[in-house]
Amino acid sequence: MTPGSPVFDDDLYLAIYLVKSQSGIDRIRSKAENDGFREQNNLHITVLSEKVFLPLLQESSPAKRTKIIQKIISLISHTDWKFKLEDIYYVAGLIPAARTGTRDEYRESYIRTVCMPGFNQFIENINNILESRIPLPFPHITLFTKGEGKNPKYYGIPINSKEEFQGLKSRQIR
Repeated sequence: MTPGSPVFDDDLYLAIYLVKSQSGIDRIRSKAENDGFREQNNLHITVLSEKVFLPLLQESSPAKRTKIIQKIISLISHTDWKFKLEDIYYVAGLIPAARTGTRDEYRESYIRTVCMPGFNQFIENINNILESRIPLPFPHITLFTKGEGKNPKYYGIPINSKEEFQGLKSRQIR
């Protein structure tokens, strides 16, 4: 599938926003709803989480930050963002207080993994621009969520890297 290009939000969270037809959400809707999950209303693929990206950006002067953002915007326009939907996983996990800033929270998500051939090269290029080592992300779409949290909008489980995904208690459901 060919999505739109990633866009930054006000917090410099970089994501590719999707429409339902790009996610395959209806394939597991009845199972998810029977299990008490609610539909994620903001379907997206996270490219750069502000929790990973902002600390690196804030190490730079304001002038350098502007140049970095311009380079990233240029890089975005030269990256192939096509993706292929892969397997769907049920992910369960206790989100430690260190990650939420409040207290331990139990959350669950149905996610669908995606294969994005241009994604890893994009992150390597970002690392070159920032002179950093951002870990390779785990490209996925959160389809349904349930759990607790200070804000129900954020019931999903932040997964900023393949290592974080591997550290979650998860099982493939389809």
